Amino acid sequence: MIDGEIDNFNELNYEFSLNAVSQKDLITMLYKKYPNSFETFLLGNFAISIYDTFQNRLTLVRDHFGTKPMYFNFDDKKIIFGSEIKLLFEIDQSIKIPNLEKILNYLCQSKPDHFQTFYKPISSLPPCSKLCFSQEGTSIKEYQ
Repeated sequence: MIDGEIDNFNELNYEFSLNAVSQKDLITMLYKKYPNSFETFLLGNFAISIYDTFQNRLTLVRDHFGTKPMYFNFDDKKIIFGSEIKLLFEIDQSIKIPNLEKILNYLCQSKPDHFQTFYKPISSLPPCSKLCFSQEGTSIKEYQ
């Protein structure tokens, strides 16, 4: 799934000799060719989620400038994510716990942690980052 736009769609289609007709197709084709680095080729404003059934891996990617948000919450039983916090609440009301530290930092005009949101159990994927959930564990990496 993609929320947003890939600005270099035509260039990537040409450069990699792909025949993608949609952004979703392009991302899928790039992921199949470069599963560990497909995001490095993309330019635009986007939030992307890919579930790889063969690897049993969920990958979340956020654009370079962070124009499209990506929120997530996970524990040993479930992973929920979305581009709006209210969507996460529709799935699990128990995560609606205020993050007083973040609220205080916001009121003091401080931004010490990109991961924090106004709700303690919900995290925000920082701009230019990729988050992978798999059986091997969870990893967050910045990309260029």
